[in-house]
Amino acid sequence: MEVNHRNMQSINIIKRGMAAPALCVSLLSIISSMSSVAIAHGGLEHVMGVVQKISQTSVTVSTTDGKSREVALDAKTTYAKNGHAVQEAAIKVGDRVVIHAAKTGDKFIARTVEAGTAK
Repeated sequence: MEVNHRNMQSINIIKRGMAAPALCVSLLSIISSMSSVAIAHGGLEHVMGVVQKISQTSVTVSTTDGKSREVALDAKTTYAKNGHAVQEAAIKVGDRVVIHAAKTGDKFIARTVEAGTAK
């Protein structure tokens, strides 16, 4: 069997074409299995989801993976809504949030609570 340069190019294109779907499936699998808690910059973690409950000491979020996560609030916590600084009282049940939290043991303490459009 004679293999010329053009045949080798065709074989390489077919190999790349077959590898691309496998790579896509692998990447999608990795992305879909990621938790709603992700490492953020500065050693903080992201908690993303919808506010279920909020008090002066904590916020409970229904995370994007369907779990419920409580995050403590303290005097250092700052709040924003639609990109503007707000008071804690502006964050409401039903708001979509991204919380940047420090993890201490098994407890999360919010450094920033950023709310967007309500669900």
